[in-house]
Amino acid sequence: MATIRKRGNKWQVQVRRKRSAHLSRSFRHRSDALQWARQMETVADRRGLPIDLKLLDRLTVADVVKRYRDTVVPRKRAREIETNILNAFLRDRIANTRLSELSAQQFASYRDKRLKVVKPATINRALGVLQHAFNVAVKHVVETLAGTANLRTLIGPSAVIS
Repeated sequence: MATIRKRGNKWQVQVRRKRSAHLSRSFRHRSDALQWARQMETVADRRGLPIDLKLLDRLTVADVVKRYRDTVVPRKRAREIETNILNAFLRDRIANTRLSELSAQQFASYRDKRLKVVKPATINRALGVLQHAFNVAVKHVVETLAGTANLRTLIGPSAVIS
């Protein structure tokens, strides 16, 4: 249920749900506040509120990659190659980054650093494996929390696929 209160000359609305970020907004008119509150509650009932970033504070990139390596890769035909790719990625500094702090610039610097050692096709193959690992993680989060999440916008893999 949304909470509506008057603060100064404005109306403040707060929508809170478990496992979701708290939403808050202020309006000049009470009718606008009530309308927004109803709209956000409808979205919340459909499990459409954004995932709380505190969940992302607990996980690192290495946690996602290791889980993918240990659960998904063994069922694949190219499991040995993908395991080697993921192990090489886990040795890099980016693997210790928390998901909430991950940025496209970090992936770009990882890519540039690896380009000094390997050929571009190798980088493209590795980034494809990593993209699939994150897609699997997003699918797992969506199924677990029964909400909508798009990790692509949170970590900025537009730099991952270049």
